[in-house]
This record gives sequence, structure tokens and C-alpha cells, in this order.
Amino acid sequence: LDQQSTEGWLAVVSVSELMRWLLWHEFMKEYDHLDAWLRLVEEAVSSPNSVHVTYQTAKEEMKKFERLRREAGPRLIQLDSLTRRNRTLTRLFQGTMQARLLSSARECGRRWDDVSAKLQSITGQLQLFVSEWEAFDAQREELAVWLADMDVRLIEVEQLTGNACEKLRQLQVISGPPLCPSQSSSSHPRG
Repeated sequence: LDQQSTEGWLAVVSVSELMRWLLWHEFMKEYDHLDAWLRLVEEAVSSPNSVHVTYQTAKEEMKKFERLRREAGPRLIQLDSLTRRNRTLTRLFQGTMQARLLSSARECGRRWDDVSAKLQSITGQLQLFVSEWEAFDAQREELAVWLADMDVRLIEVEQLTGNACEKLRQLQVISGPPLCPSQSSSSHPRG
């Protein structure tokens, strides 16, 4: 081979090698960003503050985990992009580098699946807790209004004259459902 052919061939090899390492660098940069986010979320889901918490704390935790779930969407796109780059790179590299690429992509995918499942589970538990608390609170308020109304009616009945059954009949007229059986309908079978 002549000097010019050799230099041309080396230039092609150098450009090819340079492109390969640039792709590797881009892959590792993207991998590091995803890895940092996964570590952050793994830490959050490993110790959720969702057991024995107050309503307010549960709402704050729910907002935090819902935010992490919203962030997960773009991270899934990033994982898909990383997987595509990984496929390209595994064709360009052999041996240890190829094994390292395959291992890192597999591990990243496994971690993603774990984090995603835990985020969904924790968020669901917190949503259930908050909704049950809010339903209980609404029923409690409704019951408090009903009890206050009954208290007013009982005071009105107490001020009436007559025996207890007559007072209960008066209360029945005010409230609706029977509280004391009337004398005409008290025909119980005797046994």
C-alpha cells in the first residue's frame, strides 16, 4: 500500500473509532442522568412516609409521589432512547464493552420496572387513605349537623307536657320515622 492509501485508511479508521467513542460518551451521559433520577426515586420509594401518618402528611406525600409519577413519563422516553442507543453500541463494540453495555441496559430496565411499580403502589395507597379520610370527614360533618338538629328537636319535645310516649309521638311527627309504637299498633302476639 502506498502512503496516501494508508493515511486514507487510517483516517477512515480514526473517524470510525471517534464516532464509536462519541456514541459511547453520549450513551453514558444519558445513562448517568437516568441513573441519578432512578437513585433519587429509589430512595423516595424505599422509605415512604405513608404508614401511621396524619391526613395532612398523607396529602403532602401523595403530591410528592404524584409529581414523581409525572416525571416518570419523560424518563420512560429517555429509557427507550437509551435502549435504542444500546442496541447500536452493542453492534459496534465487542467483548467486555459489549457485555458492560448489555448489563447496564438490563439493570437500568429492571430498576425502572421496580421504581415504576413501587410509585404506582405507594401513590394508590396514599390516594385511598386520603379519599377514605375525606369521605369519613364529610360523614362526620353530616352527622354533626344531624345531631345538632336532633338536639334542637329533643329540646322542643322536652318542653312539651305529657308522658314519655306522648313526647316520642310528638317527636315522630317532627322527625318522621316512628320512635315509639302507637297504642293501636301494639298488638304483639303473646306466647
